[in-house]
Amino acid sequence: MAAILTLISLPRTRLPNQTVIRRSRTTIEPIQSLYINKSTNKLSRSLEFEPFTRKKTNLSSQILRLSAKDLGSKVNPSCSLVETIKHLYECINDKNLKELGDLIASDCFINDYSFFAPFQGKKETIQFFEQLIGCMGQNVKFVLDLICEGSDGFTIAVMWHLEWKKKMIPLTKACSFYEFSMTKDSNLVLRKAHVLVESPIKPGALALGFFMAITSLFDAFPQATQWFLDNPHVMMNIIEKIYRVTLGPFISPFLQYYPKVINFVTFLINFTLKILFLVSKIFPF
Repeated sequence: MAAILTLISLPRTRLPNQTVIRRSRTTIEPIQSLYINKSTNKLSRSLEFEPFTRKKTNLSSQILRLSAKDLGSKVNPSCSLVETIKHLYECINDKNLKELGDLIASDCFINDYSFFAPFQGKKETIQFFEQLIGCMGQNVKFVLDLICEGSDGFTIAVMWHLEWKKKMIPLTKACSFYEFSMTKDSNLVLRKAHVLVESPIKPGALALGFFMAITSLFDAFPQATQWFLDNPHVMMNIIEKIYRVTLGPFISPFLQYYPKVINFVTFLINFTLKILFLVSKIFPF
């Protein structure tokens, strides 16, 4: 005990190369220093404590804000999924097939449930959009009602309808589900789409009755049902062949030329209304 008191009472000289240990998480900083005892010429170690004063810092100055300019070419500000889907519909409304083609992937897959078979590949997809734009005329536009973005940043759902001169066209409500992918240039392109369009036929309670009849047949013939569910494409091929033989020769020409027929009918209606308007001016009632 006396040796310890003597050591503490001896004069001490701090070495120039003192070792300091600090811990920033404590309010008192321990400073470990080496001292030399002049009488014994031996090194002694002591631990002193100094009050720690925390520097006041502005948190806002420590927040790192990254922009597309700061990151250079690694981030493309035009790659927002919502903005991309809006631009896709703008290209359709503006009949801009060139920019529309830039938004479509080479392995694009469009499954419009109004058609028997999906559109596969960029060529078939471009042809589909070209026919769609041709059927829209000059005044029909797509209008987006609701956009829901997926959590992965590549899937998005859109509810839309068609308008003619800002007037909603009946039976044109639809919902489309899109899946995008990223190119090497950090651009989003359409890879897959599923389109569900409002049915012009509203069976109502008849649909429930038909559904009950189908489920009753499934329960009555389980083996045939199992075969049908395992091979649905076989039945679809049979139905398609029946359609081509019976209804195809009559409906296909109409579906092929109905846009021209509609344009001609629209022209006749406009021409008739103009004549009636001129007659009403010449012979007011």
